[in-house]
Amino acid sequence: MAKKEKQQDLYEFMMKKLGGEDAVMYEYYHDRLNEVLAKDPTLTELLETAMSEGWSDWLTNLKLSAITTSGKGAKAPRKTGSRMTQDQVTEMRTKITTFLKGRAGSKVADVAAGVGGEISKVSAQLKKLATEGVVKTEGAKAKTTYCLK
Repeated sequence: MAKKEKQQDLYEFMMKKLGGEDAVMYEYYHDRLNEVLAKDPTLTELLETAMSEGWSDWLTNLKLSAITTSGKGAKAPRKTGSRMTQDQVTEMRTKITTFLKGRAGSKVADVAAGVGGEISKVSAQLKKLATEGVVKTEGAKAKTTYCLK
């Protein structure tokens, strides 16, 4: 595979993993807005910066309520994932238990990366597996680790 094709494949892979080009651009513009707002610009300066950098359409369509008064910039939209079907739940639980067989002491993020799932969904299934006695937990909050019983 040529280098250019490999780079294109890598770009497409990253975009897919990051939620698509729209999500990536939103995050980019959001970060840029925060950087500009940190300099305490006037509204005119903010619009001029956005126009010169090519994100004025995004800015002018942004609701004012999305810009916090604390100067931290736009809030990310709340991500609402779809509910998993029973088959998806069963598949994820199988992947989780298989993953944990050789990896005792894994954190939620490790398990999610290993099974290819969203952290929130993997976390919910780990909690259910722990309640059912299939998985054992150690630690609390961010330091919680999981292993099979």
